[in-house]
Amino acid sequence: MRDALNTFLVDSNILVYSVDVSEDAKQLRAIEVLSRLDFSQRGFVSVQVLGESYNSMTTRIAIPLAGPVAEAIVLGIAETWTVIDLNANVVREAIRISRRFQLSYWDGLLFGAARLNGVSTLLSEDMQDRQVVEGVKIMNPLQDSFDLTLLD
Repeated sequence: MRDALNTFLVDSNILVYSVDVSEDAKQLRAIEVLSRLDFSQRGFVSVQVLGESYNSMTTRIAIPLAGPVAEAIVLGIAETWTVIDLNANVVREAIRISRRFQLSYWDGLLFGAARLNGVSTLLSEDMQDRQVVEGVKIMNPLQDSFDLTLLD
């Protein structure tokens, strides 16, 4: 296991922005985030994130990707990054966290997966920046104030 203080679970929105040509600035920033994490090998994704990313890349962005293109991107991440599997313990933790903090189950699943796998930081645009949930800190890497060197 890597040093937990320097590991990052990437939410699907970051992966999706990396291919969303309708969001130029966010796309460039997401590509930079993913490139740095790929190089440092400190990025994690969960099975949930992979599935959500594929779905959003093919149906929810302004110019959807063709299925085979999105598949290649998602499976490329799955083959080169550490993928957190979901199991009954993660589901149990997700339910507990979502109820305790009044989060959606899907957000609870992200925190549960990170916490149970010793990942210290969740990178997401969709949640309150700098909030800490069950020891997992949320950071929005798309903000200009985010220090990209934290990912190196």
